[in-house]
Amino acid sequence: MLRLLVDGAKTADFDLTGGEGGDEEGTVSVDVITYDTEGGRSGDKHLLITVTLNPAVSGASVSIDLSRDGSPAGSVTGTTGTDGAVTFTVKNASSGCYTTEVTGVTADGLTWIVCTPTNSFGKNSTCSP
Repeated sequence: MLRLLVDGAKTADFDLTGGEGGDEEGTVSVDVITYDTEGGRSGDKHLLITVTLNPAVSGASVSIDLSRDGSPAGSVTGTTGTDGAVTFTVKNASSGCYTTEVTGVTADGLTWIVCTPTNSFGKNSTCSP
C-alpha cells in the first residue's frame, strides 16, 4: 500500500499492483516534472514528484495520474505554492519505473495549455524508452 501526500498532508492510500508553453498571454503550462527521493537509510524510501508551472502561478490546482511500470498507481490533486510548484509524495514507494501525466491545471484567469512534458523516473529500476 502506498500513501500519497501533497505537501505533507495525506490525500489518499493506493494499492499498487503489478513542455513548452505558458509564454502566450493568458496561458499556463507545465514547465517541468522532476523526481527526487528522501528518507530511509539509502535516502530513497519516499518518492517526491514536483510539477512546476510556467508562469509560476501561486494557488493553481494541479491534478496528476501516476503510473508505475505502466500500470495506474493513483490520481491526486494539489495546489501550487508561491514558486508555482506543487510536490506530491509517494510514501514507501516500491521499486519501478514511474511516470506522471498531468490531467488538469486550473489557475484563475489563465487557460491551461494541455501538454505534459516527457518524464519518467526509475526507482531502483531502469525505465525503457
